[in-house]
Amino acid sequence: MHNPIENIRQSYKPDYIRTLFVGESSPASEDFFYFGNTLFTKCTRKAFERAHNFRFISDRAFLDYFKRQGCFLDDLSHEPVDHLKGEHRNNALKNSAFSLAMRMQIYQPDVIIVWLKKIEPYVQEAIRISDIQSRFYTLPFPGNDNQNEYIEGLVRIINDAPKMND
Repeated sequence: MHNPIENIRQSYKPDYIRTLFVGESSPASEDFFYFGNTLFTKCTRKAFERAHNFRFISDRAFLDYFKRQGCFLDDLSHEPVDHLKGEHRNNALKNSAFSLAMRMQIYQPDVIIVWLKKIEPYVQEAIRISDIQSRFYTLPFPGNDNQNEYIEGLVRIINDAPKMND
């Protein structure tokens, strides 16, 4: 693996993935969850802080905790799609479902959380192909004034999923 985004993603992969977060794709920019200091990182961190009633001293401390809890972010597509428009983007995502399904078969997560509603059908297809049994949730993208809905939804999921609440 020579892709720096995939290298860092793999460095945060827990031995056992309890909760699989699924995003759209790795970004074309350096704005990536595991680099810290992104909207996703901040909102996800805030949800974990609220659910567990404590504060992390840094994004790095949160990301280490995220890994220790068996949480992992994978993306539907490992190739950036944020530069694609319309049907080209949809086709790229649709064509990524099989690859995600193969990774899901390896991961065998207890919980799957999609954090972008528009990719839900592609992730559902990956789940169908993989034939895994996991609790499934979908959250809105935490941008466009959806930060509170995302955070509150993730807090509910954390409190509902005992393995995320250890």
